[in-house]
Amino acid sequence: MGEKILRCLGEPYLPYFIAVFFSIIHQRQAGKKITGGIIEEIYNDDLLGVHGKGYFEYYRQRLRTYTEPFTKAAEEVLKEACLVDDGYTTDLAFSVFESASGTKDYELFLGLMADLENDFYVRIIDKKIYFQSKVLADWWRRYYG
Repeated sequence: MGEKILRCLGEPYLPYFIAVFFSIIHQRQAGKKITGGIIEEIYNDDLLGVHGKGYFEYYRQRLRTYTEPFTKAAEEVLKEACLVDDGYTTDLAFSVFESASGTKDYELFLGLMADLENDFYVRIIDKKIYFQSKVLADWWRRYYG
């Protein structure tokens, strides 16, 4: 079951999300049999559902520490990036940034992307944006994608 849990969460395996997931599994299944199907159900219904929403909402609220209009631009870029598993191109992200921020300054865009990387939302590889965490991407997709 450990491998199933890790596949649900995806790499990198963040201790915080592992602990939260184990806590929810324990609360729901204490003393009951656990199967792969139950793990997936708990992941989708509980961790990504209402029960787990409080654990993730912090990540959205944290964007409010960015100065406007970059909060909106960050939210819009993340909204688009969560929809693609094989990376969202920085060219498309810059278009979203321009529209949301009202600026065409590429350096400001790069600064925002660096902030999102440093804050562990995304990683940028070969001009493509990927969520750092599968579970965070799944949650973002469910509520904001």
